[in-house]
Amino acid sequence: MNTAMNVAPSGGATAWHALATGEVLRQLDSNVQSGLDAAEVPRRLEQYGRNKLPEGRKQGPFMRFLMQLNNILVYVLLAAGFVKLMVGLWLDAAIILGGGSSTQGIHVKRDTP
Repeated sequence: MNTAMNVAPSGGATAWHALATGEVLRQLDSNVQSGLDAAEVPRRLEQYGRNKLPEGRKQGPFMRFLMQLNNILVYVLLAAGFVKLMVGLWLDAAIILGGGSSTQGIHVKRDTP
């Protein structure tokens, strides 16, 4: 499937993934062997900027911890721990709730940059 298709997304941008390699090179005025001319590089840098994704928004450790709690299995563990507390099985409840809390703490620590 190396044929050029006339595909244009609704935003008017070029669907580069749908074009043949030769068509992409022609539209970008480039060459597979040599790339861009030395004079063309600064002009494109000025026109388009650096090819860099924007930095993602960082979340603090407390928000990452809260996001870890947004899981159905965590809710099941909390309910099981609460039931154990109501029945009077304090040791079982402590193990269930303590184990779940320490696991969440490990996930937050692991995800910290």
